[in-house]
Amino acid sequence: MGKKLKAVQNGKAERSDFYAQFRMVGNNYNQTLKELKCHFSEHRAMALVCKLEKYMMQLVQIMHKVMERTDEYQEKVQKGGENNIKM
Repeated sequence: MGKKLKAVQNGKAERSDFYAQFRMVGNNYNQTLKELKCHFSEHRAMALVCKLEKYMMQLVQIMHKVMERTDEYQEKVQKGGENNIKM
């Protein structure tokens, strides 16, 4: 991509908002499980839970990548400033 990015200061508020959204996903996951058990047969609910778990694992992997890249970005900014960061 080779384009320079302008560094933007990431405040704690933005990061905590991100974590709050991730917690909301976890709460929605738990509520979804409860509703599946109430409205579907055990066999159908288990099939849907398996799908949901697969998507949840993908989301966790994405979350880990975002956290890694955020840390890498912060290290680069601290080392060389905003002018040395390229995408």
